[in-house]
Amino acid sequence: RAAPKAKGGKRDARGRVAVKVFLVDDKAGGTYDAAVPNNDKEVIYVDDACEALIELDRCLSVEPKGFHGEAFNVGSGDQRTLSQVVDEILRHFPGVEPVWTEPPLLSRVEIPFQLLATTKIRERTYWKPNTLFYDGIAKLIGWWRDRWEALPEAIRGKHVKEWHG
Repeated sequence: RAAPKAKGGKRDARGRVAVKVFLVDDKAGGTYDAAVPNNDKEVIYVDDACEALIELDRCLSVEPKGFHGEAFNVGSGDQRTLSQVVDEILRHFPGVEPVWTEPPLLSRVEIPFQLLATTKIRERTYWKPNTLFYDGIAKLIGWWRDRWEALPEAIRGKHVKEWHG
């Protein structure tokens, strides 16, 4: 299982250490990397976020004065660290192991804790997310698996670093 290690890592003013994860692709022999501060971020399945926007649009068309110019947070209330997200993804890919390393120093300050206040959208529209974190990861992986073979070989054969530099 992925376990971030931060030996000798550079710490910020609060004593936090950022790490970087590499996911080894057992088919292509490549690695996937992402900066991984162990900060809590809110996660939401894309269909739930889209449904919230559609519901807001519907409400705006029915009751413009009550919604025009208003700001609404769309969130699930479910927080995860990126390492938790990576762990869940890896459950679907036996034999793929992450390698955790320290990333370059970040030039911006990372928000250590993110949880959106969604009371307003839930009370004013009665919208709520319907997809649990684990189900959302499984749906996303299933979506990619269903479409992978349909991609041109020129795309499937590229190493991830060719896409991200």
